[in-house]
Amino acid sequence: YVTTRRMAHDDIERAHVQAETFAALVATTAEAILTYDMEGRIISWNPAAERLYGYTEEEALGQSVELLYPPGWPTRVLEYRDQIMAGKLRQFNAVRVAKDGTERHVTIACTPIRTLSGDIVSISNIHHDVTATRKAEEVRDLVSREVIHRAKNMLSLVTAMQRQTASSAASLAEFNKSFGDRIQALARSTDLLVDGGWSSVDLAQLVRAQLDPFLHLQGKGVDVAGSTVALGPQALQLIGMALHELATNSTKYGVMSGGGGDIRCHWSHTEQGGLRFQWIESGITFDPSAKKASGFGSKVLSVLAPAMVDGSADTVTSEDALTWTVTIPAAHLGKVT
Repeated sequence: YVTTRRMAHDDIERAHVQAETFAALVATTAEAILTYDMEGRIISWNPAAERLYGYTEEEALGQSVELLYPPGWPTRVLEYRDQIMAGKLRQFNAVRVAKDGTERHVTIACTPIRTLSGDIVSISNIHHDVTATRKAEEVRDLVSREVIHRAKNMLSLVTAMQRQTASSAASLAEFNKSFGDRIQALARSTDLLVDGGWSSVDLAQLVRAQLDPFLHLQGKGVDVAGSTVALGPQALQLIGMALHELATNSTKYGVMSGGGGDIRCHWSHTEQGGLRFQWIESGITFDPSAKKASGFGSKVLSVLAPAMVDGSADTVTSEDALTWTVTIPAAHLGKVT
């Protein structure tokens, strides 16, 4: 009899220690743990749950676990309960909402809690916060899609360059020279875009980058004037290509060919918040018929450039001047930092 009582006492002690150990684990774990009864009402709520969702234990106890559900969540708590009881659901991903309205992406491990006789009396949930991981994945996916989109645009642009340059080149050597120069001009714009985090680039910086190779060789200067403007990716490529074509044209027929005259690159904002950019080359002896070719450069200035940004472009020539004007909508301008 004494031995039996001692064994029973030891069993009680072990059960007490196990219960205390479990309670300590629940209280100190970083995982949010809660349980709810068969009607979906919260009956336990650990400190980690309070940290994750912002509700104190007093605020959470007795409330439906749907307190945490975002509006329109498709699965109700009793549906979850039935699936868990049937052994069909042990873990799932969900979005839950904290007291301050912040959405939390969580992975929920769930299990039924039974009495000694095997009856299910409540459901236990462990909520593992994966919000940071989900956001990182969303950013990664967004960046991946953007990179793919821009890569396709770049390949389309290079293909157009190759085709148009080939159609107007008189020889393989001329093609290699023109196509190589255009690729380098595109690379200069892309380098600026990469340095700017693929968001925006200062217009004055772009003008310098595209014209410096020409000005270094010709010993010429360009009057650059305009307010601080940040270009988005499409506008950057547009003006970068146009500047290269205009400067190339100038080395053949205009100021950079060794004659007199001057070049001005001026820009200003439109009334709608967009950009009006002008290349003004004046004081030169110019035969307008020499610039009426339908090569890639001409298409860049008259067709491709405005089409890239849903804008407009216009080229005006006279016997001693050339003015190219492009208007770019505000949607293609970045934020000035």
